[in-house]
Amino acid sequence: MDIQRIAQEQETRNAKAIKLFVIEDHPIVRLGIEMLFEYLEDVFIVGETGSVSEALHLIPALKPDVVLIDIELPGASGISAIATIKDCHPEIAIVALSFHEDHIYREKLLSSGAHTLISKRTAACELVRAIRTAAHAIPV
Repeated sequence: MDIQRIAQEQETRNAKAIKLFVIEDHPIVRLGIEMLFEYLEDVFIVGETGSVSEALHLIPALKPDVVLIDIELPGASGISAIATIKDCHPEIAIVALSFHEDHIYREKLLSSGAHTLISKRTAACELVRAIRTAAHAIPV
């Protein structure tokens, strides 16, 4: 077994993987999201937080491809947070996560810069698909 070759293959795989940053104020939900992506080879979580201010501090250093954001965070509007992230980092795709599913709310989120809105009632496979789709839709 060639350890160096295995390490190099792992680095190559990680370089191609989608880097995901999670903004969700409920620790149990963050844990569930982490567990969902833990065993996927093409997506890995580079960071997570429960606050927009901390996210804005961490995102530049972590350079995620996709940000998954709960749109109902304490002390911050998800819509304005999305707009701020997109203004500072237009290359990052944003997937919004919410219990709200109405058409008008969806349009506001999309116009603020979100790639898509995923309901918290959605199956886990749909969230994974949304992350993958958002990552590959980023203009290069």
